[in-house]
Amino acid sequence: MKKINYFIGLIAMLTVVACNPYPDFEKHEGKLFSKFHLKNGGTHPEVTNIAIIDLLYRTKDSIFYDSRITGAPINLTINKPDFRGDLNQALQLMSAGDSATFILPADSFFLRTLKYNRIPRGILKNEMLFLEIKMHRFYTQEARDAEVKLWKSGLKAKEGITIKEYLETAKLRPDTTASGLMVIRQKNGKGATAKPGDKIRVNMVLSLLNGKKVFSSYDQNKPLLFEYGRRIENKGVEEALGLL
Repeated sequence: MKKINYFIGLIAMLTVVACNPYPDFEKHEGKLFSKFHLKNGGTHPEVTNIAIIDLLYRTKDSIFYDSRITGAPINLTINKPDFRGDLNQALQLMSAGDSATFILPADSFFLRTLKYNRIPRGILKNEMLFLEIKMHRFYTQEARDAEVKLWKSGLKAKEGITIKEYLETAKLRPDTTASGLMVIRQKNGKGATAKPGDKIRVNMVLSLLNGKKVFSSYDQNKPLLFEYGRRIENKGVEEALGLL
């Protein structure tokens, strides 16, 4: 009887190990694994909430993206899952102030969450991706809209004067769209403009009027990928893409 119990215990232990190939990580739905480095035990965000996070994703030997190089966190709207155990579900496991490492399938992340046409070169079939996430805070769409409205009301008058002075000093004469977007064309291309549903790759540099760089895709050695017509966070960028 003792031998039988021993073998049953051994089989059970092997089954647990086989189900979780990452012993230091907790297994969740699908093929999502998590390991928290700091856990505050607060409330969790919900679908449609906006999470303010630092995000790095990598394989075991290559870093593909690190938001910290811009010097500012990124805003991500939490959507319904793209697949079982995706980034959206990972974010819903966190609270403000938490930091954690998540592991999930690389192919599903790139193809279904980021909407890439193909898996980036260097990633093997069935390879897992490591996501390092620090959640600064999260809030609802309504709270964000109220915050943005308050911020805009304080800057609107000053902004008009600042832009005017900048254009006069730089001797620039932009074209202005109905929405107020100012466009200065450096070179006119000969190709067709994007249509809704088209996948477009662009290099982008975001700078303040004082010349301070906020973001550059050139620093990552990889153009940004967008599906034209799918809503993105910055309406000005969305409108600008349709003019190229």
